[in-house]
Amino acid sequence: MKIEILAGITTFITIAYILILNPQILADPYVIMGDTVMAGKISNGVFIGTCIGAFIGTILCALYAKVPFAQAPGMGLNAFFCLYRCISYGIYL
Repeated sequence: MKIEILAGITTFITIAYILILNPQILADPYVIMGDTVMAGKISNGVFIGTCIGAFIGTILCALYAKVPFAQAPGMGLNAFFCLYRCISYGIYL
């Protein structure tokens, strides 16, 4: 029981971290350009999309695959795409 509770808390903290950091990473090109209004819109949309994606992925794992896994978008490709490709090549979403 102790291990299951610890695993649940760890999973919750990980998903909460992704829900906070993912919108900030994807809005960074707009913040760097100084367009804070668009950064706020992008950040809100990405937050909702991340929540919906994590919910659907986790529900599918629970009900369809019957495994106790939580799913959420990865952070590595977001950081690579926004902070390297977009900014270094001058491409702003």
